[in-house]
Amino acid sequence: MNIDEIIRKCVEVPGISIERGEYSAGLFLNEKDGKGFVTFFPLFPGLTLAYISVNAPLWTAPDLRGEGSDEKGPLLLNYCVTGRCEIILNNGNFVYVTDGDLSLTEHFAQRQYVYPRRIYEGLEFFIELDTLAAQSAWLLEEFGLDFHCVVERYCRNGSTYISKAVPDAEELLKKLWSLYHEPMPFAVMQMKIYSLALFSLLMEQTEIPLSQVCAYFTETQVSIAKQVEQIITADLRQHHPAWELAARFSISETSMKNYFRGVFGQNISAYLRELRNEKSSELLTGSRLSVSEVTEQVGYINQSKFAAAFKKQFGISPLEYRRRSTWSALAMRNFDGQNTQISQDFTASNLPGSKNQCYNIREVVSVELNFEGVVVGVMSLVIIGAFHPLVIWFEYHFTQSIWPVF
Repeated sequence: MNIDEIIRKCVEVPGISIERGEYSAGLFLNEKDGKGFVTFFPLFPGLTLAYISVNAPLWTAPDLRGEGSDEKGPLLLNYCVTGRCEIILNNGNFVYVTDGDLSLTEHFAQRQYVYPRRIYEGLEFFIELDTLAAQSAWLLEEFGLDFHCVVERYCRNGSTYISKAVPDAEELLKKLWSLYHEPMPFAVMQMKIYSLALFSLLMEQTEIPLSQVCAYFTETQVSIAKQVEQIITADLRQHHPAWELAARFSISETSMKNYFRGVFGQNISAYLRELRNEKSSELLTGSRLSVSEVTEQVGYINQSKFAAAFKKQFGISPLEYRRRSTWSALAMRNFDGQNTQISQDFTASNLPGSKNQCYNIREVVSVELNFEGVVVGVMSLVIIGAFHPLVIWFEYHFTQSIWPVF
């Protein structure tokens, strides 16, 4: 299955739209519970680079399996810049990639892409081995690339490889990530150069780090972790001791904590603290509740503990956060009132610590000149033009008359 067929099937999923440009094609997720985009850059026939940015709990995957075949497709190389993504292995077990992880597989997502922490940003290469061999043979020969060798080294017997990227590979991947907002077509040329360098490095790498897929979780364990998350987040005012949660599922407290940390990447207390602070920031900016009422709504015992935890995450106190958000809203309201039009795909908050993401921002600001401003400007030019010669004449004669004093 080639990249065009993959994109076509992805667009068939409800909530997904597509935009095509001169150098790329973009898939956009626009659902009630989240947004995101995947932008595809065809680098060579058979080699496509995708930039992924998601702020949603999941992205439904299309059925990419051919008739009578498994879900095997092109070789996929993924690099997680930030966030957390769930991967289902061939045996049905679950593993999770996080910041700095590199993964290689020949298998598509079985049902959906799941992001336990909602936020995910990363790169993904789609490598069509047959297309490369048929249409880009000169490229493989010129740079000494053998992608079948890459498959044999990292994905032997159809396995999935996951490990932290080695420093040299990570440097190239970060350079690739930084090119997304660079002007075209210069950025595409740079993408091609860094991509070829990356695959040359993967082929020449003598010591391959061990895969981390051994740290897997069963479907039952993942289900328990997700049910625990639903229980503790249903009402932030309620407090659930770890022993109580473990008893609900007839497992030990240690096992329950390990499952939760494995899926969500944090222990329960840290996860709740971050969630409470995010919810409180929404209440501070979107409601008229007092700080003490917000404290109670998000489950803190007293206001001083809430203020300390909030400041630790956002860098400012709750009152200062509310004050800044109010000023920002007033400024935007005044700005909009002066014949100013702003068009954006997605908007990011300018408040400290906000997790709102800027997705493929295309901002067009057009300001109509204010008539009064034009009049003032013209009058200023007239006055300066009329009186400037008089000022020069006065300065000359005055200095001539007082010069003998010096």
